Amino acid sequence: MNIRVRGIYATALTKLFLSNGFVVTQPGSIIARRFSLEPSKAPADATVKDRDDKKGVVIIGRFEVVKSILELFRKTFPLSIFREYPYGIYDCYKGRIIGREGEYWKVEIEGGYGLLEYSSGLKEGQIVDVYVKKPFFDKPPILGLGIVISGRYARLMPHGRISFSRHIKSRKRREELYTLSTFFRREGWGIRWRSNANFGKLEDLMIELEELKKKGLQLSFCSEEELGLLCRGDAIAEVIFSLDDKARLDELRNQVVDTLKWHHYFKSIADFDSTVIDWIEYLLDCCDREKMSMKIWEKVHDYEKARREVTIEHERLNGESIYLRGLCEDIDDGVLKVKRLILSNGIYDGLGVKKRRGDYVITYLVTGELLLPHFYYSKDGVFKGAYININLPIEVKSSQMFWYVDLGVDVVVTSNGEVKIIDIEEFEEAFERGLVSENLYNYIREAIDFLIEKLRGEKSPQGIYSVVESIFRRGGARARSKGADSGS
Repeated sequence: MNIRVRGIYATALTKLFLSNGFVVTQPGSIIARRFSLEPSKAPADATVKDRDDKKGVVIIGRFEVVKSILELFRKTFPLSIFREYPYGIYDCYKGRIIGREGEYWKVEIEGGYGLLEYSSGLKEGQIVDVYVKKPFFDKPPILGLGIVISGRYARLMPHGRISFSRHIKSRKRREELYTLSTFFRREGWGIRWRSNANFGKLEDLMIELEELKKKGLQLSFCSEEELGLLCRGDAIAEVIFSLDDKARLDELRNQVVDTLKWHHYFKSIADFDSTVIDWIEYLLDCCDREKMSMKIWEKVHDYEKARREVTIEHERLNGESIYLRGLCEDIDDGVLKVKRLILSNGIYDGLGVKKRRGDYVITYLVTGELLLPHFYYSKDGVFKGAYININLPIEVKSSQMFWYVDLGVDVVVTSNGEVKIIDIEEFEEAFERGLVSENLYNYIREAIDFLIEKLRGEKSPQGIYSVVESIFRRGGARARSKGADSGS
């Protein structure tokens, strides 16, 4: 299993892969030097790279290899989120058109359905060969008409165009690949050259194209009408590292090169100058690692100069994000007091009281905490109840934004002191689907039980907040910044 690793987690994950029998191929110059790796041009079976926001990684590659990586990650990073996409990009299916959905044909495929751009040349009930053009984690995929045959170096596409991965930058290499493609283009095939083609020998590429063409012809002439998977493309998975598991990654990296605690967290903050981290780590052999880590943590979380407007990105387990915006009214020992106005009427789910335009919410936000309490008031200041979100630990995403993954469960406290759990079904389903591990599931259930026990009998916002504050002070951000064991 040849793995290509890119991004801010590259050193830590290379250490993990090599320690568990994987081969790291096409390493960057820094990784090759750190691990004394020989230059390798072997094609990658899977690539592990940063999410766009660097809060985790995306894994894309051969189905069985992605499965193996996920198995290793689940054991190593037990408090993280694992999104395994149900359909891979360029997976091919024999499907049946079952109706219309807006501008798309709705096509039944194995495991569900996908959406194919509407064409008057097709009709309901027709059997069609389709490929996954754009997969989603929690929505039907967008489909293309035809079959795509995927190899390590290239894909045969259902059109006559030749295209290149953006990673193939050499003009000479592109000319070689274009020449190699000409014969297949005359036969009606399109070719998409993958990034592995940067390194492959031309004779190996030619052999693969012949094999792909043979497989494509077999599938094209297949007359069976039974619905099902025809061939696989690339599986996709996403792993969002919790703050605690980012600390585990720090320790892996520290086995290779001097690494600050919270290195990967600091590097994931969008507008933080990460060259500062590089310089400090260069000097770490003559400094105290824990003290230096704490100093940077304090600098990153120095909110006294923060903008008055605060944005909180609330990422759901399915990947959708909601943005909450409010005004920071106070900062007390790292606790941000944020006020938001309610702009519509309705009912507060769980509290069972009316929501009125002009109500306001006070949110107490602490970086590194699982809990995010929201206190609801009428415009006259009458307490209506509290929601306490339970999430992955809250992180800074940029100087203007906080971020967390909502675990789909809230504890609510009504104004008469009733305490109950709401929305637990989403969290239970996430456990059943493998988004959260058994470790994280049990840890959160224990946290919920502890919180409910402490909140019983509390009716006032002051009493409720004192319970939450005591939990804040037991651990979380303050303990982490002082170098407590992140694995606890």
